[in-house]
Amino acid sequence: MCTVIDADTFSYFCNPDSARYSDFQPVRDWIENSSCKIVYGGTDYGNHLKNHQRFLRHLTEQEHKGKIERLNNYEVDRVTDAIKANYTRADFDDHHIVAIVLISRCKVVCSLDSGLKNLIDECYSYSSSGRTTINRQLRIGSLRKPSIYSGGGSASTLRRRTSSDNCGPCYHT
Repeated sequence: MCTVIDADTFSYFCNPDSARYSDFQPVRDWIENSSCKIVYGGTDYGNHLKNHQRFLRHLTEQEHKGKIERLNNYEVDRVTDAIKANYTRADFDDHHIVAIVLISRCKVVCSLDSGLKNLIDECYSYSSSGRTTINRQLRIGSLRKPSIYSGGGSASTLRRRTSSDNCGPCYHT
C-alpha cells in the first residue's frame, strides 16, 4: 500500500511547529505502523523536493526504514506529459501526482489542493461523450480512484483504505 504526499503538505509531515502537523499525525502513524510506503518520482516531484529540504530529509529517514518506493523518473514524466496533453485547466498543476498515482496504483493522496482533487476526479471519470479515463487512454488497466487525505477529519480514509478489500502493494510498470 502506498501514499503520495503532495508538496502542499510537506511541512505538515516534518515540521512539528507547523499549524497542521497534528492533523497529519494519523498518516505518519499509518506509514510507521503498517506496510504503507511513501511513493514518489519524476522530475516535477524532484523539483518540489529541492525546495523543501526538510521534507527531503524526512524522506531519507523513511527510506532507511524501508518506507519509500521510488518510481522511475522517465516513466512518471512520460505519464505526466500524457495527462497534461489531455487535462488542462487553470487549477490543474499537479499532473505529476496523478501520474505517480496511476503508475503505483496508490490508494491515498495527502493534499489540501482542490485543483488536484478536481484533476483526479477528471482523470477517473467517464463521460457520455465518450471521453474515457486516463488509465484507459494510457492502457494501464482498470484502477480505483484514490482517496484524498486532507487532515485529521480524513482519518476514516486511512481505515477504509487499509481494509482487506482495498489493501494491496504498490504496482510498478
